[in-house]
Amino acid sequence: MKKKMKINIIFVFSLVLILILFNTCKRSTPDQKSPMINIESPYSPSGFITKLVLFPSPSMVNLRTTSTVTITATLTKLGIPLNNRAIIFDLSDEFGEKIELGLYDDDPNPDAPLVERSTNESGVATVTYNAPPASRLLRDFVVFIRAIVVGEGDEAISDMAPIQLIGPPITDRLLVTAGDPILYANPDVRESTTITAYLSDQNGPMAFWTLLFEICDASGNRVSIGTIDSSQGIIKDTLLDGTASVFYEAPLGPEIPDLAPGKSITLYVRATLIWMGQNYATDAARIIIAKPAE
Repeated sequence: MKKKMKINIIFVFSLVLILILFNTCKRSTPDQKSPMINIESPYSPSGFITKLVLFPSPSMVNLRTTSTVTITATLTKLGIPLNNRAIIFDLSDEFGEKIELGLYDDDPNPDAPLVERSTNESGVATVTYNAPPASRLLRDFVVFIRAIVVGEGDEAISDMAPIQLIGPPITDRLLVTAGDPILYANPDVRESTTITAYLSDQNGPMAFWTLLFEICDASGNRVSIGTIDSSQGIIKDTLLDGTASVFYEAPLGPEIPDLAPGKSITLYVRATLIWMGQNYATDAARIIIAKPAE
């Protein structure tokens, strides 16, 4: 009996020892999915002994009164300023995607806002952000100033600072008209008409705004009946007078075999105002395509 108890005690002790060793070994390999274990990565904020901090002044810009923002970047290592280190500044949206909305001072490439500055003996680098004109905003918008310091190898640290851009209220108005709203689907000669879009707000014509021209039916679905400037869709910018024009060419009679002679169909050439990847205003000119009677 005593021998059996002794064996049981040894078995239990061995089992406890195995479990302790198992857990110890398990903890020796960090579980990156566990929130209870803090794994310091060279790319995480807690793992960097080098810190980059951005400070915009002001952080809210009313474009009716202010147009510039001073961005101060401070770079330190263990609290000690880092001198003569290159910092790259760019512009992005809230998702980190680069955008073109405003420029930096001395920006060498206005089409892709990007500038580089070096830190001084205090570890500070400054740059001036020039906000876009108020007329370029259809609504209030937030841009993010992003600063990047490239280190050794793949190591890099960055910081982002938001700037709220406040523009005047804009009531956009888009009017699309056709020079000749009735065209014929002739057997061998294409008829055409000029489609003109006029974009304006309470201040007058809106120049240099992007419009997308498309051919669609009454439900707003794109259709392939005729062409716009020899294509099914085209993008054009408005001119100084707020207008943008395209040529619509009607199809030939054989290209619409379902249309009986003497009958007609209605379609629309639609223009859509696009800003920062979003559609803000749409209007369309009605076109009637008639097939001559035989």
